[in-house]
Amino acid sequence: MNQTRFSILWKFFSITGLIFLIVAAVVTNLQISKQKNSLERQAVEFIRLAAQMTSLTIQSADIEQSLTAVSMQSDGYDRVDSELRRQFQVFNQASEHFKIARVSVLVPGENSSRIFCSTTIPFRFMDKLPLLPEMAVVIEQNTIQVKKDYRYQDKTYYSAFAPIRDGDHKVIALVQVDVDKREIFREAGGFWTPFSFYAVIALILAFLVSFLLSRIVIRPINRFVSFVNRVSEGNYHLRYEYRTFDEMEKIAYALNLMLEKLEGLIETEADRDRLQKQITNLLRIVSAAADGDFTVSAEVTADTLGALADSFNLMIAELSNLIRDVQKASEQISNSTNEILKSSEIMSVGANKQAKDIEATYNAVKNVAEIVKYANDRTTQAAQAATRAAEVARQGAEIVKNSIQGMHRIRETVQETARRVRTLGENSQEIGEILEVISDIANRTNLLGLNATIEAARASEAGRGFAVVADEVRNLAERSSQAAKDIAVLIESIQAGTSEAVAAMEHGTREVEKETNRVDEAGAALKEILEMVQESAKLINEISGAFQHQTKTSSNIANAMERIDTIAQETAAGAKKSKMLSEEMAKLSRILSVAVSKFRLPGRHIRSEMGMVTEKQN
Repeated sequence: MNQTRFSILWKFFSITGLIFLIVAAVVTNLQISKQKNSLERQAVEFIRLAAQMTSLTIQSADIEQSLTAVSMQSDGYDRVDSELRRQFQVFNQASEHFKIARVSVLVPGENSSRIFCSTTIPFRFMDKLPLLPEMAVVIEQNTIQVKKDYRYQDKTYYSAFAPIRDGDHKVIALVQVDVDKREIFREAGGFWTPFSFYAVIALILAFLVSFLLSRIVIRPINRFVSFVNRVSEGNYHLRYEYRTFDEMEKIAYALNLMLEKLEGLIETEADRDRLQKQITNLLRIVSAAADGDFTVSAEVTADTLGALADSFNLMIAELSNLIRDVQKASEQISNSTNEILKSSEIMSVGANKQAKDIEATYNAVKNVAEIVKYANDRTTQAAQAATRAAEVARQGAEIVKNSIQGMHRIRETVQETARRVRTLGENSQEIGEILEVISDIANRTNLLGLNATIEAARASEAGRGFAVVADEVRNLAERSSQAAKDIAVLIESIQAGTSEAVAAMEHGTREVEKETNRVDEAGAALKEILEMVQESAKLINEISGAFQHQTKTSSNIANAMERIDTIAQETAAGAKKSKMLSEEMAKLSRILSVAVSKFRLPGRHIRSEMGMVTEKQN
């Protein structure tokens, strides 16, 4: 008799199960949409980071050199191409979820852009492309922009654009990083796998709700069957008391009216026996139906009990159809449960592998962040050393400048000394000429003194005093002549020394001029070195700033990868739980098959068919 409750149970289950499955489908769509949005945000962040780091590693001077040459055959182009491909490989190795399709360097124009370099093979150098609005925003605002659903060569991409700036912070080129849209949403998976997981939970909940509802409904029905059994024993004077203000109360009222009519109609013992037999047969059929045999049918007569038998036969027919539907649903649930179990196992293995891969990627990104931090520290030290070198070069330039001024003053002093020595030589020459005149006068005076002495000797005693004077004059003339000769020798010696001094001064002047020119050249070279050191210090400071920004970005990547790793581990745990629920669903499906196999329907025997289904599940 207890088996009759399954008919009402599965009626409730068919309704509540359908409602819960609709809710599961809605929840699955919401989850897939949320997962796609999350993947889209991660992909946008990934390509923004790739474009930014690539733009920082490419030197604007290399691009300007190649654009000046208008050729791919240059050292600058080779460096840009090598760096572009290296960054392409680094990011594709660092991420196993988002594979970069292409990295390009574009040169913007007024209404178009041109391909300068690309990892796509082949490509046409300086081929023209349209200037997208996002490119214009990058040029105007000097920021990174992302364009979604970018169509290129019959494919759809998510593209990020980052500026490449020169020393004046002017945008001279753009870095474009493309990721295929299909690669981004490939990780989102299909609809059926998560729907199966939620459907299992929904069906379990629907079964529990249906079971509770069936218990509530079957309890008054069992009371009704117990009352009918008592009436079948001949107690026609009984009346069914039921106050619920629902359909069961209407059935109780109709049954009481029927009992009143039966009690009035049964006047003879024969009528009582006949009615008792009909009721007994009806109860036997009801008992067989309660045991699960729906092949029986009650005999329909023209009396009141015949109407009850006809209603019973109609109920049996409806229950038979319902059991057939339950049988089909049980078979479908059994097949779906097996498929769900297999899918859960595959999803569990894939989720575990994904968690391990993401953890490995997180460790790799963390190592890259540490390397970038180390490079940032070294770049900061190099910037400080370059600043100190620039200061030392500036001080050296100041010292050389003072040395140049000193050499110029020495040259002027030497030139002035040479001029004065030359003047002294000229004056010595004039003194020599004067001494020649003095020597000639002394010789003439000596000759006059000699003549005067001769004339005094002729004059005897009268000219003796004059002879003394003449002798003194002649001696004085001889001494003057000798002094003039000595002075002449001394003047000649002075003139020779002066000539040598003039020659030496002139040679020194020429050497000073040569050294002055060399010092001037050294000052100019040191000035150029100072400018180069200052430019190097400026570039190193810019590189240091870029590395600091890159260090911050790498830290953000490491944090994002850590969050992704946590999500992957949660996904793996959910997949494991889904597998356990699928196994529980399989057990419930086997229990359902055993329960349904107890029913017998007209035209075929369910027990054997359901037994075969149970064996397949086992």
